[in-house]
Amino acid sequence: MKVVVFDYLGSIDPDSVGAVMDVGTWQAQPGIADAIAHLNHHGWHVVQAVNQPGLGRGSLEIAELTAVQQRLQKILNAAGGRIEAFFFCPHAPEEHCDCRKPAPGLLLQIAARCGVAPPELCVAGLWGFHQLPVARFPAIAFPMTTVTITQPGASPSQLESEVTRRVEE
Repeated sequence: MKVVVFDYLGSIDPDSVGAVMDVGTWQAQPGIADAIAHLNHHGWHVVQAVNQPGLGRGSLEIAELTAVQQRLQKILNAAGGRIEAFFFCPHAPEEHCDCRKPAPGLLLQIAARCGVAPPELCVAGLWGFHQLPVARFPAIAFPMTTVTITQPGASPSQLESEVTRRVEE
């Protein structure tokens, strides 16, 4: 199974604030719906993994988070794409849980649910996997590839041919 895990900031959500502010005005990153639809159409299972410290702090309700996810799914559906599962850490950073990125807990959950080994996951976004606490999780080896696209307006097919093919190789 080919699984790509999208982070939120910089990949699905262009807002650098990093918090759900207003579902009514929330917009997806330009081009992300077409890119995800393209991945889906080429056999990739797309999931999302995000930190949601507002839940742990009480400044965000699960209904607000669900509303944003529903809005995102409508945007993706209109482009012919979908996110198959949504994983989130509901803890505040001061709780020091194992699921808050960059800890690998969410990736381990995703790998188990998808039936793949953690290194088989392809991760897209601004996640700091180079910051994984290896001393706490020494048996986990996630491959990391950083891709920077400097061509504005690159189409989904260009992304697949220039990035996805090389990741699969």
